[in-house]
Amino acid sequence: MFTVLSRQPCQKTGVKVLSKTSTIITLVFLLLSIVVVVAVTLVQINHKEVLSPGLKYGIVLDAGSSRTTVYLYEWPAEKENDTGIVSQTFKCSVKGPGISSYGNNPQEIVKPIDDCMNKVKEKIPSRLHKNIPTYLGATAGMRLLSVDAINRSPIALPSTPELHQGKRRKRSRQGSGGHRSHTARTRKECMQNSNSTLQVQLYGYEYSVYTHSFQCYGRDEAEKRLLALLVQVGNSSIAWSLGYMLNLTNMIPAESQLIQLPVFKRYVEIGRVAYISFGPHAGKLVAIVDVIDQNRALVDGPCSGVRRQAMPFKCMQLTDFVLKFPHSARQKHVRVAWEKENINEKWIGTRWAKKIEAREKKAKMTDFDRYKVMKAKKMGQFLRQPLHLFIQFYVFVHANPLIRTHTHETIYPCK
Repeated sequence: MFTVLSRQPCQKTGVKVLSKTSTIITLVFLLLSIVVVVAVTLVQINHKEVLSPGLKYGIVLDAGSSRTTVYLYEWPAEKENDTGIVSQTFKCSVKGPGISSYGNNPQEIVKPIDDCMNKVKEKIPSRLHKNIPTYLGATAGMRLLSVDAINRSPIALPSTPELHQGKRRKRSRQGSGGHRSHTARTRKECMQNSNSTLQVQLYGYEYSVYTHSFQCYGRDEAEKRLLALLVQVGNSSIAWSLGYMLNLTNMIPAESQLIQLPVFKRYVEIGRVAYISFGPHAGKLVAIVDVIDQNRALVDGPCSGVRRQAMPFKCMQLTDFVLKFPHSARQKHVRVAWEKENINEKWIGTRWAKKIEAREKKAKMTDFDRYKVMKAKKMGQFLRQPLHLFIQFYVFVHANPLIRTHTHETIYPCK
């Protein structure tokens, strides 16, 4: 009896088992890949904003009454105890005056702001441009602009759209400017229904911050008050040299309620007669024919021996005399106006000229002349002393009623 053994069926069964196992593993990996792809797709679809690792940035435009400044701030994306550590990294001053000065020509402010915004963009990585918030704090003077000017005002910020894309809540605040001062401090108690108090949370602690604005106490107002005090100096070189500038720019209006100025009449103007205080022509009078700039003027002295020339303001002192002749008039017209007003005679009769003459005479005196003046003063005091004593005695007697009655009865007794 023979038994035949065969291994072929077993080999075929092992091959079938291995093929099924690899198929199952492949299907599992395929399903996992599909799940991962679907999950990533859903995350990307539902993603609104992803916090970029590293630093985050913010831009603030401080549009004050006298100037506009762009600030760039940065802080770590990860907060420390719910508080971000913010630091200023860049500052750009916009060329030109304050933003409220462009009410009539609002398109002129676009290019200066755009130049600063381009400089700010260079400091920020391009991949973070779309997540950067931009804030504009405008001066209170913007409220004085008409509605038409506001509607015609082009906004310079949309020229850099990458800097403020995305759904963000915009906030605005009127910051400090040249016409006001601000104060901010913490308060222990919380003021209910107060627009000047803000609740701030830092490092897990809540603070009540109080802010207040003081109108008309800004840098520009302080400058105006300083100029007003300089104008009140009188005949000093500082005061009258500012006169022409203040008269043209109207920086300090006399009708201002904040600054009550006295009537200031000595302005640098065409026809104003000036006294040369020092230099080769010291002691002579000239007339201002033209104003070259804030430091020099074209003068002419046809009746004082001073030829027409450019002279610094610091060499002159303005007088109260003003001649009437056209701008850049010829010498003959200046001479006619000079002689018509009798400037030389009027000048000699002024207290200013008399003081200068007395000072010059005193400077030319010799020691013997000073000695004679001293003796004359002493002699005058010696002669006036008895008269002063008699006057004092007379006043004393008539001021005291008891002495006056006794003296009267003694000299003129009653019968």
